[in-house]
Amino acid sequence: MKTTGQRTIEYKKPPIDEIAKNPPSEIQWLQMSERFDIISRREDNWDGYESGKPKKRSLDHSRKFMDEFLDVVISEGYSWLPPLISSDEDGHITVEWYAEERQLHFQIEEDDVLYIQAWGPNIDTEMHVDTLYPKDYLTLWAWLLYG
Repeated sequence: MKTTGQRTIEYKKPPIDEIAKNPPSEIQWLQMSERFDIISRREDNWDGYESGKPKKRSLDHSRKFMDEFLDVVISEGYSWLPPLISSDEDGHITVEWYAEERQLHFQIEEDDVLYIQAWGPNIDTEMHVDTLYPKDYLTLWAWLLYG
């Protein structure tokens, strides 16, 4: 569950045993690309809560970033968990994964990527927010999958 201002969004969390045991297939890559295409067609107030339409530079950066991130993860032989992809009220792209109690969220802006690592509801003791750097990709992915 995610609360943003006045609204609460309920997310369906896939159980850890549903993680694909192989790298993403071409179909999964196409599905992710299709999701970016759908998001790119959103207009202002797309959700009825005055959220801005996705920013073109954020979308472009998201596609490039996700290609890089997935290439790193796959090249190291990790399993793939399909993400939830959307946009936020500021027009940035959000990519989210859930595995048991662990959550990994990316907020992809025009030039930066922020991550939220959560293992419980307490924002003071069970979450970490930081800028995402390539050196962190594998550490965060392994944490998501294995704790």
